[in-house]
Amino acid sequence: MAGSLILRKRTDWGIRAFAQCRERGVVLVVAGEGPEKPALRRLAEDMRVTDRVFFLGHRNDVRDILLEADIFLHVSSAEACSYAVLESMAAGIPAVVTGTGAAGEQVDDGITGRVVRTDDDSLLASALCDLLADRAKRLEMGVRARERWKRFYRVEETAVKYHTLYQALAGKNGRP
Repeated sequence: MAGSLILRKRTDWGIRAFAQCRERGVVLVVAGEGPEKPALRRLAEDMRVTDRVFFLGHRNDVRDILLEADIFLHVSSAEACSYAVLESMAAGIPAVVTGTGAAGEQVDDGITGRVVRTDDDSLLASALCDLLADRAKRLEMGVRARERWKRFYRVEETAVKYHTLYQALAGKNGRP
């Protein structure tokens, strides 16, 4: 997980879902700072996962962290367009996301990751635990996530699409 530790980012949902997964040797890494950090540490204690949840604080190397990750977990209750989800796609890892904002469009459910409703804790845990238990599925989804990122979200691709759109709107001679 990566993001500000504020209520709407719902890192608590991620910790609760992770606590239900029993895969051996799996850890949850949380990169970010914010006012919810003390409550999230207490939650990890209450869920008895303090030995498997690591709070890294503010990081400038999230891309490097993602390159070592198996799954990206993004569970905001309100979000516009998540740059962090795009970073996980670029890193070639599947994401488990709540369908808020653009995340539900960025992630192709069942193909590049999983999209779950924000109000379904059991589905969130199930999606996360299933991916943790199935390495082959994770790898395939990661490949497809990177392909989707290359096709739709790379800066170079987006710039060409905007340029084409602007030309069409302005007409050939640059005037409407």
